Amino acid sequence: MATSGGSTCGGGGERKGTKRKTLFDFFQPKRSVTSPDDCDGGGGEGGYASTSDSPGTAIVDTVTVEDTSITVIADDICDVDVNNISVDGTDVPTSDLAVSSASASVSQTTSPCGASVTPDTVRWASSYDVGFYRRKTAKELDDYTLQQLLENPWVPPSNYKFPFSTHMKQGKEERRFLTHRHLDKNTHEWLTFSDMDQGLYCKYYVFFGPSEKKGKVLVGNLVKTPLKKFAKLTGVSGDLQDHAKLKYHLDAVDAGKTFLLSVKYPNKNIHKQLDSQHSTEIAANRERLMCSLDNILFLGRQGLALRGHRESMNDECESVNKGNFLKLLLFRKEIGDEKVQKHFSGDRKRDLFHSKIVQNDLVQACGDEITEEIVNRVKKLKYYSVLFDETTDMSHTSQLSLSVRYPYHDAKENKITVREDFLSFVHPRDVLEKIENSELASGDEDEVDDPTDSNIELTEEDIEQRLTGTKLGQITVNVLISVGLDPKYCVGIGADGCSVNTSDTTGAIQEIQKTCQNAVRAPCFNHALNLSISKSSKVPAVKTAVHVIKAVGSFFRASSKRHRRLLKVYHRTLPTLCETRWVQRHEAVQVFLSGISEIIEALESISNWQDGETAGKAKSLLNNLLQPEFLVTLVALQDILATSISLSRFLQKETIELQEASDALQDTLSVLEEKRRNSDEIFGILYNSAEELTSKFGVVIPQPRGSARGRHPTTNAESYYRQTIYNPMLDNIIQDLNSRFTSEVLQCYDLNCLLPLVVLTCKEKSQAEKLTKLAARFSSLLDVPEQILLQNLKAEMALWKTKWRREKEEGNPIPKSCAKTLEVCDETLYPNIRALTVILQALPSSVATSERSFSTLRRIKTWLRSTMNTERLSGLALLNIHRDIQVNKKNVINRFAKKNKTRAKNLAL
Repeated sequence: MATSGGSTCGGGGERKGTKRKTLFDFFQPKRSVTSPDDCDGGGGEGGYASTSDSPGTAIVDTVTVEDTSITVIADDICDVDVNNISVDGTDVPTSDLAVSSASASVSQTTSPCGASVTPDTVRWASSYDVGFYRRKTAKELDDYTLQQLLENPWVPPSNYKFPFSTHMKQGKEERRFLTHRHLDKNTHEWLTFSDMDQGLYCKYYVFFGPSEKKGKVLVGNLVKTPLKKFAKLTGVSGDLQDHAKLKYHLDAVDAGKTFLLSVKYPNKNIHKQLDSQHSTEIAANRERLMCSLDNILFLGRQGLALRGHRESMNDECESVNKGNFLKLLLFRKEIGDEKVQKHFSGDRKRDLFHSKIVQNDLVQACGDEITEEIVNRVKKLKYYSVLFDETTDMSHTSQLSLSVRYPYHDAKENKITVREDFLSFVHPRDVLEKIENSELASGDEDEVDDPTDSNIELTEEDIEQRLTGTKLGQITVNVLISVGLDPKYCVGIGADGCSVNTSDTTGAIQEIQKTCQNAVRAPCFNHALNLSISKSSKVPAVKTAVHVIKAVGSFFRASSKRHRRLLKVYHRTLPTLCETRWVQRHEAVQVFLSGISEIIEALESISNWQDGETAGKAKSLLNNLLQPEFLVTLVALQDILATSISLSRFLQKETIELQEASDALQDTLSVLEEKRRNSDEIFGILYNSAEELTSKFGVVIPQPRGSARGRHPTTNAESYYRQTIYNPMLDNIIQDLNSRFTSEVLQCYDLNCLLPLVVLTCKEKSQAEKLTKLAARFSSLLDVPEQILLQNLKAEMALWKTKWRREKEEGNPIPKSCAKTLEVCDETLYPNIRALTVILQALPSSVATSERSFSTLRRIKTWLRSTMNTERLSGLALLNIHRDIQVNKKNVINRFAKKNKTRAKNLAL
C-alpha cells in the first residue's frame, strides 16, 4: 500500500481517513449506472497496489514506475507528500523522480464508485465500459450488468481515434497504433477496449479470473490494469496470443460462458435439472406471486388503498376490514378464479405472498418498471427537459415532484409527439438527515464534537435544517442520474419563479446547470400569468372586491342551511378563488358576476332570519355587494379575466410547445395593450353595463368628489372609475408580463428561426445572427465544432428556405409547430435543423404536469394513509398516472426476486 506522510483526505474541515458522502450516495443507482467499489485495489505496471484505507493514507489504485517518473492514480484524490512515499512498508526514494499529480483537490460531487459524477462517467457506466467496472468481481455485480459487460461491452465507433504507444527502435522513436483489426471478435472474442482507461482488457479474466497472484501468474495487464503497449500485440509470441494460452484465462472464459448460459436459460441450469421438484415449486411460486401482482396492478391503477385495519387471513370475523388487497383475492377465489384457487391451495403460508413487505416490494418493482420504460423512451431521441416543484402532503412531509418532458416517436402513428411524464416523488429533507447521520457515523468517536461544550458556536444550519436551492438542485441532478438519464442531453429546466429556484448564486436552477450545462431555464407561463393578474390587486378597489367575493363564498360554504338557500335561487355552488387552480380563479369572478342577482336575493332572505349573528353577517355582505364601486370593479375585472382565461387553459396542455405558448402570450398582450389604448371607448361600454346592474338593484352611482390637487382630476363618474380602476389594472398586468418574459424566452432562445413560418418572414441579417448564436450555444451538445456547425446550418438553411418558398408558391400549408415541422423535415437532408427542432420541442412552457402530480398525491396519500413512505408513494403514483404504460409482469417478478437470495432461489433467478 502506498502511503504519504501526514496527508489528509478531503478539503478543509474533513476528518482524516474519511470521505465526505454526498446526496448521490443515498439514491440506489439503476443498473445503467452501477459502478465498482471505492477501494478494491488494483495492480499497476510496477506491481504496487493498495487494498485498505487508514488515517493519513492515500488510496492508490495504480503506481507506475517508468524510467525517472512515478505516477500515482487514485480514486480518492488527496494531498500527497511526495518526499515520503512507501509501498508495503518499504520506503520509495523520490528525490530523483518527477512526480505526476502530487497534489489535487477533493471532488465535491462523487458517484458511488468515488469518481466524479460527470457526463463521461455516466456514459462509461451506461455503455458498459469494462474499465469502469474492473474492480468488481462477478459475485459483486448483478446478473444483468455482468451479462451486458460480457455480451455487449462498449465498442469503439468506426471513426474512433485510438491511442498509440511510443517505442525506441534503432535509436528512433516509433509509434504503434491500436486498430479495429485487433478487436476482431473472430480472432480474439475475449478482448475489449476501454474508452475510460484507453487500453485493452480481457473481459472474462477481469470478472472471473484470480484477483491476486495465482501460481506463476501475476495479475496485471489485461486484467486489473489495461494493456497500453501496442508494439507486440499479434503474432505467435504476441501479448494477446500468450494471454490466450494461459490456463487461468481458459478457466475464466469457461466460467464466463457458463454464467451466460445460466442467465439465458435459467430453467435449464444444471442444478435445477437435478431437482425437478424444485423446478415445480419455482413455477408454483411464480404463479402465486402473479396473483398478488394482478391485485397490486388493479388497485394501483385505480388509486385505491391496499391494506386495511387488520390484515390477517386467519381472522374469520366479517366485521374486520382486511383491506382491498386481501378482500379482492378472496372475492376472486369465491367467483371461481382458478389461478387464485391454486394460490390458496399451498400448504405453506409463507408462499402466499400476502405480507406488507411483499406488497411494498411489488409496488416498488412496478414503479421501477414504469420508470425504466419512460427512460428508454427518452433515450430514443436523447433530448429532454426536467420539471420540478415542491409541496407538502397530508403528513406535513415535503415532497419534491420530478417530471420529464421529451419528444417521443410514436411507432403506431409514425410521428413525433411530445410527452410530459411524472418520474418520481422525493423527500428532500429525509435525504439531508441521512447525510448528516452518515457523517457522524463515519467519524472517529474521539473526534466527534461534544454538543455540551460551551465553546462550540452553533450555526444557523445546525439550528435550522434549511432546504436551500443548492441542495434542491443537487437532489434533482442525482435523481436524473440514478434513473439513467444523461445530464448532457438535458436541454431545459422548468420550475416556478420563486427565489429558491431562480437565485443567481444559490438557486436550484443555477446548481442544476453546473451539471446539465446545455440546459436553459424555461419559466412557467402559467405561474407568470397568474402572478401578473394578481398584480391587479395593487389597485385598492380590486383588492377590496376580491376580499368581498371570498367572504361571500366562505359565508355560504360555512353552513349547509345557508348553502341550501343559495341553491334554491342560483342552482349552483360558488367556486373559490383558488391559489393553485388557475382557471378556477378566473371562473370564480365570472360565475359571481353572472349570479350576483341570485346571490343578493339569497343574502336578503338570510338577513331576515331569527339567528342574529347569521343575519348580521348577511346584511353586512349585502351592503358591500350593493356598493357602486364594487359593482363597477366587478364588471371591469370580469372583462380583463375573460381575455386571460383562454390563455390559462391553453397553457395547461401537455403537448403545448414553447413557440405556441410564446405566440399565445404575445397575442394576449397585444389584446390587453389594445384595450389600454382604447380604454375610453371600451370602458364606456363596461360602465353602461355597470349602470344597468346598479339600476336593477336601485343603486345610484354618485358623482365623485373632486379636488383641485387630486391625482385623478375627473369631470364625471365614468372618467373617475376608468382612471382609478380600469387603467391601473391594465397597466399593472401588462408591465408585469413584460418584465417576466425576456425577448430571449419569447423567441425560444432563437430556435424559432428554424420553423417554416418564421423562415419565410425572417430577414437575412437577423437569420444569420440567430444561426451564429445557435451554433455557439449547441455545438457542444451536437458534438460538432462551432464553425463547422455554423457552416452546415447555413447550407441547410438555404435548402430549407428554398423548399418552403416553393411550397408557399404552390399553395401548400406551411407548418407552424415543431410537431408538424418534424413530419416533413428529412433527417438526411437537414440533420442539424431536425436535431435543433427536436430540442425546441423538448423545451417546456409550464410546470402544470408537476401540479397535476400533486393532485394524484392528495388522492393517494390521504388522511387514512398518511404514514406511507416516499418509495411506496412514488410506485403507486406511477401506476395511477401512467395507465397507458403496460407493465411487463415477468420483469416485475424478476425485479422482486432480486431483492434477496431466498427469493432468487425460490423464483428461479
